[in-house]
Amino acid sequence: MIELDPSSLLPYLDSNCPNEQTCRTRNRSRTRRRHSPIGGRWILYSTILLLSLLVGRSNGLMTSKRKLELRDLVKKTWYHGYDNYMKHAFPDDELRPLSCTGIGQDHENPNNHETNDVLGDFSMTLIDTLDTFVALRDVENFRLAVWRIVEQIPSFNLNSKVQVFETTIRVLGGLLSGHLFAQDPHNLWGHRIDGYQDQLLFLAKDLADRILPAFNSSTGIPYARINLRYGVLSGEGTETCTAGAGSLLLEFATLSRLLGDPIYENVARKAFYALWDRRSMINLFGNTIDIQTGQWAYGVSSIGAGIDSFYEYILKSHILLQDNSLLEMWNQAYKAVMTYMRSPDGFWYRGVNMQTGAVATTTIDSLAAFWPGLQVLAGDIEAAIQSHLTYANLWARYSGIPEVFDIHRKQATSLGYPLRPEFIESNYFLYLATKDEYYLEVAERVIHDLVNRTWVDCGLASIANLITGKHEDRQHSFMLSETLKYLYLTFDEENPINHVDEPFIFTTEGHILYIPNAQDMPQNQGYRTGWEERESLESDRVLWSDPQQNRTRPTSKPQTCSVYSPSLRSSKHSNPLKLSITDRTDFDYARMITGSMDSVINSITPFIIWTTIFGRISGSVRSRPWM
Repeated sequence: MIELDPSSLLPYLDSNCPNEQTCRTRNRSRTRRRHSPIGGRWILYSTILLLSLLVGRSNGLMTSKRKLELRDLVKKTWYHGYDNYMKHAFPDDELRPLSCTGIGQDHENPNNHETNDVLGDFSMTLIDTLDTFVALRDVENFRLAVWRIVEQIPSFNLNSKVQVFETTIRVLGGLLSGHLFAQDPHNLWGHRIDGYQDQLLFLAKDLADRILPAFNSSTGIPYARINLRYGVLSGEGTETCTAGAGSLLLEFATLSRLLGDPIYENVARKAFYALWDRRSMINLFGNTIDIQTGQWAYGVSSIGAGIDSFYEYILKSHILLQDNSLLEMWNQAYKAVMTYMRSPDGFWYRGVNMQTGAVATTTIDSLAAFWPGLQVLAGDIEAAIQSHLTYANLWARYSGIPEVFDIHRKQATSLGYPLRPEFIESNYFLYLATKDEYYLEVAERVIHDLVNRTWVDCGLASIANLITGKHEDRQHSFMLSETLKYLYLTFDEENPINHVDEPFIFTTEGHILYIPNAQDMPQNQGYRTGWEERESLESDRVLWSDPQQNRTRPTSKPQTCSVYSPSLRSSKHSNPLKLSITDRTDFDYARMITGSMDSVINSITPFIIWTTIFGRISGSVRSRPWM
C-alpha cells in the first residue's frame, strides 16, 4: 500500500507529461479565484481528483485487460516487422523498410564496416529472432523458421568478412538458443520439434570453427574481424574493443558443453582472462586494445560502447557456468565502477581514466542503458532504480534514447535512435524485481512511441533524428530479437519465461541460453575454470591442436577487493521499498539533470495525460487501424 502523501501528485503528473507547457499545474494566478463559486468547485473537484488518483495508484492503475491489450499491440508490431522481412528481404540479412528490399554484405565496398561487420549473407534476422517465437509462444512459426534455416543455410562457407563479436552474439547465439528449444528432450518449454536432429547445433559448430582462427594472436585476444571462408586476411588490423573480445564466453561455453568439446570455451576464456589480467591497479579496463602487443590503445573506461557487455558477461557467465571465480571477478569489477565511474549523486556513470579514475568524458551513450538491468541481476536494486531514471527521462524528453547525450550541457549530441533494446531491457528487469507499475507506464509510453514513430508500410524504420522524426532505411535485427521481445515479456506476466526457476540467462543479444543438466556434467572434461586453471597457452597458436596440452599457472593471483555491498534501503527516502518510484524524493531530480522538464518532443503527451487521470482508454494521438 502506498502512503497517501498529497505532495506525490505533482511529480506523478509531471512524470507522464514530458512537455512542460502542457504539464504546468502550479500557476499561482489561478489562486485569485479561490473566493468565487467556480473557484470553490475547482478546489472541490481537484480534491476529489487528488484522492481518486491516490487511491487508484495504491490499488494499481493498469488492469490485467490493459496489460493484455498492450501485449497484443507489441505482438502486432513485432509481426509487422517480421512478416515484412520475410516478404521483402529474406533470405537477405536485414530489411530496408523504406525501400521494401533486403540488404546483405556490401561486397562492392569491403570497408563499409557499418554494414559488413554485422551482415554476412546468412539470413541473419531469421536466425536472430528464433527464440522470440518462444517468447511469443508461437510454436508453429518457430517450427517453420527452424526448417527454413536448415534448408537455406547448408554451411557458413561464405566469402564474407564479418565482425567476430556481432556474428557470435547474433548468429551463433541465435542458433544455440534455437537448438535448445527445438531439441528440448522433455519439452519443458513446449517448442520441441519432431524430427529435429540437431541441425542448428551442427550449423553452430560450423560457424564457430570458422571463427576460431581469429583467436590465433600473441595474447589470445581475437582479431575483430574474420573472413568465414579464408580466415584472418593479410593486413588485418590488430586493434579490438574490450566488449568485442571479452563478450564471447556465454555462446562459446554453451557450444562446448553441448558438444562435449572444450576448445570453444577454452579460447573464449583465454581471451576473457587476457583482458582481465590487463586491468589497471584500480580494476578498470580500457576501451581498445592491441591484440598482439596487449597494450591499451584507448584507456578510457566506461560502461558504454566498447566495454559494456564485457561487464555483462562476467556476471552472466558466473550464473550460466556456476563458476564462483567469475563471481569474485564481478565483485571486484563492480566495486571499481561504483567507486570511480558513478557520479556523486548516483545517477550518471561517466567515462574515466582507467589508471587514475579521473573523469575523462562528459557524455553517455545509449548502449550504457543496459546497466540498470545488470544491477538488478546483481541485486543492487536501489542503484538500478537511480541509473534507470536518467534513461527513462531521456526517453520522456526525446521519445527514444539518443545515441550520445552530454550530461553537462543536457543536450543530445547524436540524435539517432536505431531502436536499441538496452533501456527497454532494463525497464523489464526492474518491473520483474519491484512490480512497481511505474515501469509498466514507461513500457506503455515506449510501445506507443515506437508505433507512432517507426511504423512504415514495409516494416519498422530506425530513427535518424529524434527531433525531426526522420527515418533511416534499416530495420536492425535486434528490434525483433530484443527490443520488442523485452516489451512483450513486460506486459505478458504469465509468460513461462517470467516464472521458470532455472539458471538461464539472456545474452547481450537477448538470446535465452541454459546448460541442460549442468549440475550433472563432469568437471574433468578439460574446461579451464577458476583462477588455478588460467594459463598462457603458449603452444596453442594453432587452435585445432590438442586442447588437453600442458598448462602453466599465473605467477600471482589478482588482488581480491572487498565486495561492494549495496543496501536496498536509503536514508534519502522514507521507506523506499514501500513507495512507488514516482513518490521518491529524487524522482524530479532525475528529470532536472536530464533536461526532460523541457521536452523537445510532443509525441503522445495528450494520450498519457488523459488516460492517466481518467482511466485507461483506447486510442492515441496518431491512430492506427488495429487500435
